[in-house]
Order: sequence, then structure tokens, then C-alpha cells
Amino acid sequence: MVSRNILILLLLTATLLYSTQYFLFETFAQRSIANLENNTVTSNSTINEEGSGSSIISPSNPDLQNNFNNWNVISGIWNYSSYLEGGTGNGTSPVDNTIINPTIVENLSSITTAFRINEMDTNLTNYANIVYSFIDPETYKKAGIYVINDDIFVRFAEIENGSVVPEPLHPYISTGLKWKVGNTFNLTLDFQDNIQSLILNGTQYAGKIDYNVDGLTGLNYGRIIDMDFFNFAIQSMNAPNQNNGNEQSMNVPNQNNETKSVASESLVVSDSQSIMLGEKSLPSNSFIPIYDSSPYKIVEGHIAAKLPCSEDNAADVQIVMGQINEMEVFNLVPVTESSDPGSLCHYVTDIISTNERTITDIAIQNNSTEDVEFPSTSSLIISVNKIAELS
Repeated sequence: MVSRNILILLLLTATLLYSTQYFLFETFAQRSIANLENNTVTSNSTINEEGSGSSIISPSNPDLQNNFNNWNVISGIWNYSSYLEGGTGNGTSPVDNTIINPTIVENLSSITTAFRINEMDTNLTNYANIVYSFIDPETYKKAGIYVINDDIFVRFAEIENGSVVPEPLHPYISTGLKWKVGNTFNLTLDFQDNIQSLILNGTQYAGKIDYNVDGLTGLNYGRIIDMDFFNFAIQSMNAPNQNNGNEQSMNVPNQNNETKSVASESLVVSDSQSIMLGEKSLPSNSFIPIYDSSPYKIVEGHIAAKLPCSEDNAADVQIVMGQINEMEVFNLVPVTESSDPGSLCHYVTDIISTNERTITDIAIQNNSTEDVEFPSTSSLIISVNKIAELS
């Protein structure tokens, strides 16, 4: 009888342990949503959905005022009149404010928002961000603009255990732009091959490598007295192709927010060139040709570069692309984790021929009045994935 009672006790204990482990696992897996259920914006309708993997809030929708029903207020002040409004509007500036979209999207391609800052205290650092990889209020990532004395900077930031990861990992990058009352900012966070690019008003200013972007998305602002968010769009790589199949090419937005033309007769290639620049110099107002695809144009490719740079991550040289008589400067996106500002910085950029621009030639240009000396590990890697015949 004693042995039978011990056996029953052991079985009950095992069942209890299994139930507890299952409960803990289920709670952990759902905490991104379950912990937020009681903090929604007052509203009566749900977010519009356009196709698989696309969740959009747009001012063109007459029911916009009802679209924040399922959004979860994590902290701060959020209101709705004609737009999603942040701030008190009464001269005080709430420190940190976050709102989360409960829509789960796998294989993120981009997150886009537009906003206007109407009033702020320019003696403070004010900011507005896209939130992503949100797990809970103490674990998430964000990317956006920071306004310091009317100067606009961009920055990636990670919050771990409720604290921002130290600044040297994610520095402030100057855009050269100024804040003015009523200006509208279009902010896009683009995801491609583990590289995130931060695009402000159509120009890339920052990039980072990140292998984990799972989690929810949303918006965040801080210290701003009065602001309006106009839209919020999430795009997934799983979204269906909208091309009707009758055209010879399809238009696809790239990291530079441009439209590339991918011709049906383009050839898939695999050409990668590594160029070591260490211990070399580039005279003032001179250039070095580094790639020529003639008699084909480059439809799709990529550049990774390690170049001498300034303290604000600006490269000492420029990458120019185009045809030999029509070259233009391409924006280099700094990868902050692997850069050493003031010494050598890591950059990435796409090579894309568009309807307005054909690329056959790539060069490094020194447009300054002084020679540029390349430190020992300065280098470039050019990868070309698709080419097409010149028309």
C-alpha cells in the first residue's frame, strides 16, 4: 500500500510539473501581446489590411479615426482627432511614449510612417521613432530622428532590461537637415538580408546588421510637446506580387526608395570583385575606376566598403556610378556596429539601374582639395547579381 501511494504521489508531481512548464512556456511565447491587452486606444474598429503580410493605416481611409482600436499604449500620451496625436499640447513634454501595433508580420520588408512635429522645447533632445522587435516594454528596438538644437540626427537604439544600449554602439548620425515648425518627415526602416537601412525623406542615412528582428512593431516619441502621425505601413516579403503578368518588367522599390526596372531579359550572374586599397592614395579631384560592365548594364548588385571616415561617419571619398559620361554620387549607408568613426567606417549601398539611370561604370572619387590616404585594411567588395543588354 505504501508503494502504491508513493507511485500515485510521483505521478501527481510529474503532472503538476508538466502543467507548470507548459504554462510558463505559453506565457513567455505570448507575452508580446497578452501583457498589453488592457492598454488600447479607445476606438471601435480594426486596422485595414491590404493583401497578405501588409498592414496599413492611411489618412486616405475615411475610417482612420477608428483604426487604432487594437493598438496598445505602452507608455505616455496618445490621442486621436484627425491624426494619431502625441504630446500634451499644453507646454509640457512627456519623456517617453510608445504605442504598439498588435499585427504580427513575418519576414518584414519595410516599416513606414509619416509625422509632423508642431511644438517642442529645442533645449531638450526630442525624438520620434519606428519601434520594431518589440518583446515587452523593457526589450525592443527603435530607429528614427533625434532633434538637438533644431539639428536633425538619425539613430538606431536597442532597449535591453529597460535601458538603452550604450551610445557608441549606435551613434547619432547627422543628416544636415534642420527642424522647422510644420515640416513633414517620411521615415522608412528597410529590411534586406539582415541589413536594416534607415531612410528619411527618401535618403538613406544609417544602416546596421541585425540577425533578429522578430517581435511587434509600433511608434515612439519623446519630449515633444505636440506632434501628429499620419500613417503607418508594414510590408512583408510574403506580400503577393501585384504585377498582372502582361508587362515586360516589374517595378520594385529599392533601399534608395527608387523604382528599379527589372527587365524580363535580364541575366542572373554571380560576379564578385574584391579591391584592396590599403597603403594607397587618391589625389585631390581625381578618381579610380573600379568596375565596368559594358556592353551590359548592372540591373542589380551591391557594394560593401571599408573606407576612411570622419567622426560623424562621413566617408572621405565618394562612390560614383552611372555611364562614363553621366556619373553621380551614391549615398553610402554606414553600418555602425562595424565602424570606427574618425578612422575606418563600414558602408553598404545597392547598385540598381532604374528607368531614369543606367549603371555600367563604378568609380571612387576624391572631390576634396587634399589627397586621401587609405589605411591598411581599406577595401571594397562589388557583387553583381543581374545584368541586361544596353537598350
